[in-house]
Amino acid sequence: MSSHTFRHTFAYRAIMNGMDVLTLQKILRHEDITMTQRYVNLWGMALKQQNDKYNPLNNIDIG
Repeated sequence: MSSHTFRHTFAYRAIMNGMDVLTLQKILRHEDITMTQRYVNLWGMALKQQNDKYNPLNNIDIG
């Protein structure tokens, strides 16, 4: 295992527990949000499932 593996694991668990990307960016000390987005994009399907589960727009009655 490398320190990079721990970094990715931390980022994954932080996002899965609801941390927003901007906070994660600051914690990981990325100067550019695109680097943080690369981490996040690795788990696109898991993020979609979290969004589907917790998105507050799911409860809006439009009709």
